[in-house]
This record gives sequence, C-alpha cells and structure tokens, in this order.
Amino acid sequence: MDPSQRQSILEQARKLVPEVSPQDAKSEMEGGKVGIFLDVREAHELRKGFVPGAVRIVLDEVPDAGDPDSKFADEQLTAHKDDRIVVYCATGVRSLIAGFYLQQLGYSDVVSMAGGIQGWQQAGNPTKR
Repeated sequence: MDPSQRQSILEQARKLVPEVSPQDAKSEMEGGKVGIFLDVREAHELRKGFVPGAVRIVLDEVPDAGDPDSKFADEQLTAHKDDRIVVYCATGVRSLIAGFYLQQLGYSDVVSMAGGIQGWQQAGNPTKR
C-alpha cells in the first residue's frame, strides 16, 4: 500500500473508529468487557513491552487474519468478531487503521487505544516483556 492510500484510510478511520483512553481500556479489561487486546506492532517493538495477554498481529496482516474466510484467518481474532476488541500500536495511529480494517470485515465492537502502548505505560498500567 502506498503512503497516499494509507493516509486516506487513516482519515476515514479517524472518523469511524472510536478511541478509548488507556485507563478506560484497563477498566474495561478488569471488568471483563474486553474480548481481546490486539497489538498491531512489528516484532522488534515488543521489547518495549506489551499488554499482558494481548494477541499480536502485524497491521499489514490484519485484513487477512481477521477474515474468517481467508486461509490466513487467525482464530484468536476471528473468535472475537462480536466481542469488544481494543486495538493498540505504539502511539495510536496504526491501531486506528487496524480498527477500520476490522470494521470493514464486520467486527461489531472495535476501538483504538489512544496513545498506544506509550499511553498505556505512561498511565502506569502493567506490561510484559
């Protein structure tokens, strides 16, 4: 995907994908309201920490991984099609794009965590390495 296409998708995503604060995401997790946290960062970014229990699928793989009819479908994701999915990245941009992709695939309750893992950590929430 070229940069102009990604920018166009990001603009649409900002209008359509709700954002939640890291504190709200943590509260929802503790209250059992989150099906999964989806980390869309690259492998080398994980050394900075990740939300405990998060499923990681790189952003470029989300459209195929989230499509139950794809041979690349990821059962950890597709099993949560009707559950709350909190998507995050480093700062909250790629997670918006991933949320947009999932909405296009019919996922009903997808949100992007504002500030990404950086915001999560700055709020004092736990991470694993």
